[in-house]
Amino acid sequence: MPEPTGIDERGTADGRPPEEPPRSSPPQRKPSHTSQVTRFTFLRRTLLLNFYPVLTVAAGNAILLGVPQAREALGAFRNFAETRESLWANASYWIFIAALGYWSLTAWYCARLLLARRFAVDNVGMCAHHGFAAATNTWLPRALGLLSCVPITVWFALPGAPPGAWLAPALYTGAFLLLAVLRRRLVNRWLGKQAVAPQAWARSRRTSRVSIAAVLLMFAVSGMVLAAVWFGQEAASRALGAPALLLFAFGSWTVFGSIVLVYLPKNAGWPSLALLPLFAALLASISNENHFVARNAGPPLAVRRPLLAEDFRAWQAARGAHGDEPVYLVAAAGGASRAAFWAGTLLLELERQARSQGRRFAPNIYAMSGVSGGSLGLAAFAGSLAVDSPDYAATSAQVGAFLGQDYLAPLVGYLLYPDLLARFSPFPCPSCDRSLALEGAWRRGWAQRFGSSKAADWFARPLLALGPEATGLPRLLFNATSASEGRRVVQANLAFLPPQAYDLFAGGPGDPPLDTSRITLAQAVHNSARFPYISPAALVTTVDGKPWDYLVDGGYFENSGAATLNAMIAEILKLGVVKPEQIVVLVIENEPASQSQWICPTRAQMIDAVAGPARAPLTVGIHLPWQPRLRPGDKYVPPVPELSLPFFALYQTRNARAQAAEEETTRLLGGCNAGRVIELRYPWTAEGRQPPLSWFLNGGTTRAMAGMLQRRESEAAEVDAFLVNWQRIRRMVLGPGQAAPR
Repeated sequence: MPEPTGIDERGTADGRPPEEPPRSSPPQRKPSHTSQVTRFTFLRRTLLLNFYPVLTVAAGNAILLGVPQAREALGAFRNFAETRESLWANASYWIFIAALGYWSLTAWYCARLLLARRFAVDNVGMCAHHGFAAATNTWLPRALGLLSCVPITVWFALPGAPPGAWLAPALYTGAFLLLAVLRRRLVNRWLGKQAVAPQAWARSRRTSRVSIAAVLLMFAVSGMVLAAVWFGQEAASRALGAPALLLFAFGSWTVFGSIVLVYLPKNAGWPSLALLPLFAALLASISNENHFVARNAGPPLAVRRPLLAEDFRAWQAARGAHGDEPVYLVAAAGGASRAAFWAGTLLLELERQARSQGRRFAPNIYAMSGVSGGSLGLAAFAGSLAVDSPDYAATSAQVGAFLGQDYLAPLVGYLLYPDLLARFSPFPCPSCDRSLALEGAWRRGWAQRFGSSKAADWFARPLLALGPEATGLPRLLFNATSASEGRRVVQANLAFLPPQAYDLFAGGPGDPPLDTSRITLAQAVHNSARFPYISPAALVTTVDGKPWDYLVDGGYFENSGAATLNAMIAEILKLGVVKPEQIVVLVIENEPASQSQWICPTRAQMIDAVAGPARAPLTVGIHLPWQPRLRPGDKYVPPVPELSLPFFALYQTRNARAQAAEEETTRLLGGCNAGRVIELRYPWTAEGRQPPLSWFLNGGTTRAMAGMLQRRESEAAEVDAFLVNWQRIRRMVLGPGQAAPR
């Protein structure tokens, strides 16, 4: 803290500055200008001086408590109420409490440093009401510190948390209050000193050694977290956890911004440089691009991909005596880990049951089309087939655990530390690319679980290397979007291009060859899942290094993956190799669905639609907790429609286009009566948790999603609709007499 020079900064008890300083104090330098300002002006200028503490405290609470993905990560601690594990023995919980303490202490201490003196360039001024100034200087830092820990403490005390989860943050909050309010009084009493008379403005002329040591300690903590994220890979990030990483990052920004960009410049007589990072990032963006497609892969490949017609004929011929069995096509919608886990769980369970009863499922899947997290689920399912283990039940359990891992923490760690630092550098930092964190977590996570298998390097293999010789595996099609044109970009180990789309391995007509042949499976999956700002858009270059286009999430064009299959179905039907009624499409949707979202509703759904509750009217603004719970399909728009609707409406179109593509699939295959489209939509449930769109699913969410396959019946029409479709595909795969619920 600044050198106190014998006088407290809080003002006299009656709110007036002292007539003269105590004799033990050196003469005080008052602010450089003597004009007095109103209370409102003083408060506004004080908040601007504390720009970084105020910003990070507000942003931290808004993200942790307002963003579903962050609440899902926090919910991992609350899930200890559902298990036999002890929360108090969980290291991640205590790391989070330490991060909470770091965040609150940096907000409090940096605000104290900034308010404890008047700089040569004084943008605050003297308040006409000395008592108000004294209270502001005293309580603003304390309020920032408390606002960093009290809301989290209250959240842990809400119903559903394990008993005593609130105790650690509450004890810290109490300790913080003692430190912030009573520390000087306790120290003076311990040292036998008399408390000095306070004044309403600051007096310090230099920074004390204690303050320097405290600030250096804060920087050291930030540096250690950066090193852990950068060099410890996903193991360190998962050990810290996404919520703790966020709080450590906010604390780091508070210290750096308050000290380096505000305190030191103003102490040297310069104006505040609080907005310098914004301009630095804008200027550096001209030359520091570090998000590339395939730049970190192996050497280019020269592989010829088979055309759809010849490949499908060869595949059908290889089925031999089973050529009359169904031809399955799978479309897996986007939705990060929620999509990956749901798609993987369904396909793994169908294959497990088929193998256990001597039936065929995977050999009858010709192609699988995925978007975003759905692509990860499809790639992992294909990998389970490549493992080729005699114990497929054990393999499917391992793959399920792989899909349920925390992929948010590695991504957030790189986003908030290495990749964020790279935004301010005029030179590119390829090793800072946060894509490496996510793709590396997939590669290493798979290899750790299947290290002794011939498919241990599954996610490190080039996508094109999974081509013609892998006839026993489904063809993989991963959908991305061109950022410059909004067109679909298809990545496939099959030479197939839907209309008005780009082939990432061939480019467009007249385009030079692209540097994409070496794209690994992990990179191809990520290209389909690049949803800014969590995952960065990536630049595709030609073989001579010239930019071609940026890739973003496939959901920008169409989020179900069905549009790509529709073009494939039309081509397959033209071949005449299989009967039209043999083609069956599995539509896997992970967005919690209401009954109105099924294209082919069940009889129970139609009855419920007539006799059930009327559809809720349009909800505008914030939906309060005590209001009736919104169901999927209920109309809702966010607050401030004038500003929010342009972005909200664009986002909502992704699901509308997906629904339209799925309806077209149904039409191509003979309509609802033909029964050749199986809608495996995750149902919305009034009594259970709704899985969020996130790269992290806590244990309670994964158990609820996996448990949906074991349910027999429900009073909810949505759950019954899923169960009807689930039993339909089980009857197709296992036979009518073998599809009793399990």
